[in-house]
Amino acid sequence: MERSLAKILPSLSRFRRDQDGSLTIMALFFFICMIMIGGLSVDIMVFENNRTRLQSLTDRAVLAAADMEQSGDPEGVVRSYFEKAGLADKLDAIQVQNGLLTRSVSVQTSNPMRTMFMNMTGVTQMTPRASATAAEGQGDLEIALVLDVSNSMNNPSSVPGIPTKLDDMKGAAKRFVDIVFAQSENDSITITLVPYNTQVNAGKSILTALNVPQVHDYSHCAEFSSGDYGTLSLSAGGQYDQAAHFDQWYSSEDPVVNVCRTGANQQIKLHQSNPDVIKTQLDALSAHGNTSSEIGLKWAAGFLDPASRPVTAALAAAGEVAPNMANRPLDYGTGNSQKVIVLLTDGINTDQKRIRPEYMSGESPVWRIFADQSLDFYAARIKEVGDQDGDGFQNEQFWIKGGTYMGVTWPDQFSSAPLPPFLASIFNTTLDPVRLSWSELWAEMNPRHYAYAYIADATENTADGDAFLNEIWANVSGPEKDDRLLQTCNGLRDAGVAVYTIGFEINDHAKDIMGRCASNANTFVNVVGDDLEDKFVSIATSITKLRLTQ
Repeated sequence: MERSLAKILPSLSRFRRDQDGSLTIMALFFFICMIMIGGLSVDIMVFENNRTRLQSLTDRAVLAAADMEQSGDPEGVVRSYFEKAGLADKLDAIQVQNGLLTRSVSVQTSNPMRTMFMNMTGVTQMTPRASATAAEGQGDLEIALVLDVSNSMNNPSSVPGIPTKLDDMKGAAKRFVDIVFAQSENDSITITLVPYNTQVNAGKSILTALNVPQVHDYSHCAEFSSGDYGTLSLSAGGQYDQAAHFDQWYSSEDPVVNVCRTGANQQIKLHQSNPDVIKTQLDALSAHGNTSSEIGLKWAAGFLDPASRPVTAALAAAGEVAPNMANRPLDYGTGNSQKVIVLLTDGINTDQKRIRPEYMSGESPVWRIFADQSLDFYAARIKEVGDQDGDGFQNEQFWIKGGTYMGVTWPDQFSSAPLPPFLASIFNTTLDPVRLSWSELWAEMNPRHYAYAYIADATENTADGDAFLNEIWANVSGPEKDDRLLQTCNGLRDAGVAVYTIGFEINDHAKDIMGRCASNANTFVNVVGDDLEDKFVSIATSITKLRLTQ
């Protein structure tokens, strides 16, 4: 035994003196910290897994319990879901509210769990919690239908028996209206109809209620600046300009297609609670012009924002909105209310011209020879350089287009007066010509025609016509319109407004924009003609039935 100890003692002595591979106190401290951090991560992952599972179960339980088509007791339905999941003891509270046409179910749950590693820091327990509220049936519902009525909607429909895409849309939208009102009481739901193409015909009553300065009475559209898209609300402070009444496309003398639509059957219908009124308006829609979905959405967003309530009240006083809807739109988050926009387009946003304010009002340099507008003979104040027309008179002040009247023909020429003696004798008139305002001129003559048939012809320089057009109007491009649209879409999403977007046979660019505008991936659809009605039906059903509200 002594010999064995003698052999071991030298080895123990060497081990005591040997410092190779020793663990320092600091290394041990870091090692323990690593164990704790790793342990904290494990506890947090377990916590989040339990919370996610609990929230998913809670959502499914309240949705099933709130479904008015199931005959079971709502509280019993909730308990059965938790019992089957083995979590019946995690239920803290169940609240059921039944109305005549409504049901709301709220559930609160918690699942205390002991920590495995965080107890080293003094935290011995964590409690995942979940709550949810689902509602179905009657609740205040404000819907805005924003519908494309640009010229491409006149293209043939792919559905047999339906002439055009516009007809297809009308039928689908009317089916939507029928479903929404069939599943709701009329005094709890309103639909605002916003048809759009290059512009949106708001109507005189709305422009008046918004205090938009009206410089003409030919049509009633408003111009929104880029900054106006930074807010959902509509201003009643007179900050918007009235849009000019003009044709941005054609070069003929007489306007063919005006940027701003006319007629009550083409304008916004605000907060309507009578489905027949909405369907009649849908039937009356016609299509032409370009696409400005951002303007349509701006109006729709504004009329779901509570700041526009005075406009609704003004239209109710005028008999254009039912008196019991004068308080619309409701505040965001009111009770069981919901705000929804359905935006349909069949193409990309396209360029839009805007007449600059200085060419909207005041006197133009153009005279109409006759007071009678049907006799469209004009003279423009354009100064002659020398004797351009070779009549022996230099530097005359007015350019008169050639024409024919009562069998007498005259050429283009300059004149010292808007109604020279030779024309007065041809027209057999002693009446003075009528000087037109800018608004009157654009209502009677296309800007392109004036630019080239008058300015360019008089100066014998096409560039002068180009320069004039660039001076009188500004261009809003398609990409700029997309940016404005998405700005409004983001604002609606932040405000809790549900946005459904429908691409009606659109290209990839439009799909991208509409997809980004929708509230989520499930609220954007791209359809062909024979699917359009089904999609409208699906949207109508989803917004009037079961809703997970919290």
